[in-house]
This record gives sequence, C-alpha cells and structure tokens, in this order.
Amino acid sequence: LLVARPMQALSIRHAVILASFVWIYALSLSLPPLFGWGSYGPEAGNVSCSVSWEVHDPVTNSDTYIGFLFVLGLIVPVFTIVSSYAAIVLTLKKVRKRAGASGRREAKITKMVALMITAFLLAWSPYAALAIAAQYFNAKPSATVAVL
Repeated sequence: LLVARPMQALSIRHAVILASFVWIYALSLSLPPLFGWGSYGPEAGNVSCSVSWEVHDPVTNSDTYIGFLFVLGLIVPVFTIVSSYAAIVLTLKKVRKRAGASGRREAKITKMVALMITAFLLAWSPYAALAIAAQYFNAKPSATVAVL
C-alpha cells in the first residue's frame, strides 16, 4: 500500500483493520481441526505436527478441509503476492515515466519481484503437491521424501 499509493497515509485505524484481517484469516485456516473439520497429527517423518494429510475420514470431512487449505493457504496468497508486486512494478513504471529516469532500477526491482514469487512457489509447491497427492490420490510418500 505504501509503495503503490505513497501519498496516502496509513492511518492507525486502517492498520488495525488490516492486522485484524490477517489474524482472522490465519485463525480461519488453523482452527477448524480443533472443531472437528479435518485433524492434526504427526507428519510422515514424525518430525513435527501438521494437518493430517493422509487421513481420509468422512466424519471430519478432511477432504474438503484440505481443499479449503489448498485454495486459501496457497492459491489466494500467490494471487495476493503477484497482484501486490504487479501494482508495485506498475507504480514504478509510472514514476519513471514522470521523472524521465532510466529503467535500470526498475529492471532490478522487477527481477527481484520475479525472484520472490518464484521462491515462494518453490518453497510451498512441493509441500502442497504432496498434501494433495496424499489426500486425493492416496499417495504414500516415504518418510525421507516427507521430511524433505
């Protein structure tokens, strides 16, 4: 917000609303297993606890919870990141046109944006793919693969 709209100050009220939204969003993703939708348990390597991806329990509707997590925990954040960085790059292009400056700095920032989006996808896509494969395709990754 501060880069895309630099002249608009972020009020305390607006900051509190944004922070509250983030907390509500995070709680909406993490609390459902505590109320019976999905479940938590040890991950395949028994190294940590997480959502029980491998459990196919019709009582807890784990299939729908995994789909919910995939959409709201990966797809929506990727869309938010891409659209936010696109707004930053477009703002920088407008500023460059007004100032008549060279595009070298803009090119560096655009590369950084592409790198950050790629890093996010590289970090989370394998985990998401294993979770979806375990839940919907009955894949059983080895403990070594699950820990990696």
